[in-house]
Amino acid sequence: MAKATNAVSSIQTAILADRVRVSAILEHPDAVGREALAKELALRSSLDAEQALALLRASPKAETSAAASFLRALGAEAIDLSSTGAAKVLDDPKAARLAEIKRNVGKRAAKAGA
Repeated sequence: MAKATNAVSSIQTAILADRVRVSAILEHPDAVGREALAKELALRSSLDAEQALALLRASPKAETSAAASFLRALGAEAIDLSSTGAAKVLDDPKAARLAEIKRNVGKRAAKAGA
């Protein structure tokens, strides 16, 4: 009977340790922006919490903002974020396109005059 009690106790201890590991991974600040990867590492790997967190830190965060997705889709030359009024341009696609055209015309004119 003592062996059975020890076996149950060992199983309960292992379950608790795994729950602590999963929580440590999923609830760590480094998991923010990397939730899908954190979930995979916590639930489908045998890595300990420190190893999983090291992988999370080394992984890029997911882009969640609409503006970041928009800019990535347009490419680097579509909108110059260093120019003033960039926030207005992001809110109005027509204004963004017009600003792009004006910049490109200005660049070409400068090259032609040089």
